[in-house]
Amino acid sequence: MKYFSSFIFLALLFLLGCKELENSTQASPVDQKIQRYFKTLSQNRDFSGVILIGDYQDILHQYSFGFANFEEEKPHTPLSRFGIASLTKTFTAAAILKLKDEGLLNLEDKISRFLPDFQYGDDVTVLNLLRHESGLSNLEERLYGSRFLSTDELINEIGNKPLLFEPGTDGSYSNSGFSMLASIVEKVSNQSFEQYLEENFFNQHSMSNSGDRIYLNEEESICTPYFPSPPPGFVKKISGTNPSLSLGSGSFYSTVIDLWQWGKAIGQKEIVNVFAEDYPYGWGRDSIAGYFSLNQTGMHKGYVSALHIIPDQEIIIILLSNIENGMWSDWAKDLARIYFKQEKEVFYPEERLHYQKEFSRAEIEEFIARYRMTPSRFVDIRNKGSHLYLHLNAHHQGNYLAPLSPQTFDLRSFSGQIKFSDNKDTLYWNLPQSWGGSVEKYIRE
Repeated sequence: MKYFSSFIFLALLFLLGCKELENSTQASPVDQKIQRYFKTLSQNRDFSGVILIGDYQDILHQYSFGFANFEEEKPHTPLSRFGIASLTKTFTAAAILKLKDEGLLNLEDKISRFLPDFQYGDDVTVLNLLRHESGLSNLEERLYGSRFLSTDELINEIGNKPLLFEPGTDGSYSNSGFSMLASIVEKVSNQSFEQYLEENFFNQHSMSNSGDRIYLNEEESICTPYFPSPPPGFVKKISGTNPSLSLGSGSFYSTVIDLWQWGKAIGQKEIVNVFAEDYPYGWGRDSIAGYFSLNQTGMHKGYVSALHIIPDQEIIIILLSNIENGMWSDWAKDLARIYFKQEKEVFYPEERLHYQKEFSRAEIEEFIARYRMTPSRFVDIRNKGSHLYLHLNAHHQGNYLAPLSPQTFDLRSFSGQIKFSDNKDTLYWNLPQSWGGSVEKYIRE
């Protein structure tokens, strides 16, 4: 089995990561604050996962909260595997840059050089794809269900959709663009995308618990993804995901330990030097706790992920969870602020006290309506039985509203609180304090 060769290595890392927690009476103030923060999130069923802080030599802090599978009450460990969503893009971009450094492609190449039958091949460059300037439309996953798409079929589907704009003239976040890049890697290397990454990245950097969910065997299980839901469980298992639609853009799985290895390799420029490029393709730039951060985050179908590399301090911060929640990237930043003792901007979560009374059918119907803020931004309040859900801009996926009082609800899977006026003619969306605490006002139609 391909994972056996690194078993001893990972076991040592596991022991190292758990060492601090063996004697809770000796936990440092930083340990105590991190545990307080994430224990509350876990009790609220907002977070279930693993976090890690390490430098370029050692794991410094490592914690596990919640369950890899709630139905079986299987707890998380540092070796829990998560879908990492858009963190996949960091691998895709690195593969393209490596091929460029080896002289096998140029960023200015038209993609028709590699995909001669693609409809827009003469209009789109590799650089357009990396910079999200291709104009390619994203696929609507719900239209495909569980239908598996090969790489060629996926590329054909992307090519059959109209362009959003002329390539190179505008920008729009494009998962389809990174699927195109993965296809180019396959064409140039004459390998599957996973085979190329396993040979050039995973095996080289002791990442034995990472791979592409498209090729995942049943025995190579990853943790179960969940969406916030009503009591008693407060989470609902997500089934029927189709990673073949996210090739190169969001189909990978990994662990905090493997991502620590990846962060070290990128931070120390062992694979490619993303810092030397005009832009760190596949990554974002941010300031966190007063330091420059090379980072990427992701959220998709019950998984959230965040990876921050802080090169000036040689620190890597990783957060993975299997409960979808729109506040995950703020949690990762707060984790960094706690570690660097920059706590003035940290908003510690509070225990959620649920409103116990169940709404009657008549009371539920008072809320159900469309509320509009602008011509292009509106919300629909719908119900499933006695529970309310918010649908932003008519999206098919509703976000559960957890009642805090007869008029106020916590928007668990997104962010902030929803408050209704007494006569239900106005909806106020109170954004989190970490987002400035502003209030959006929506009028009932």
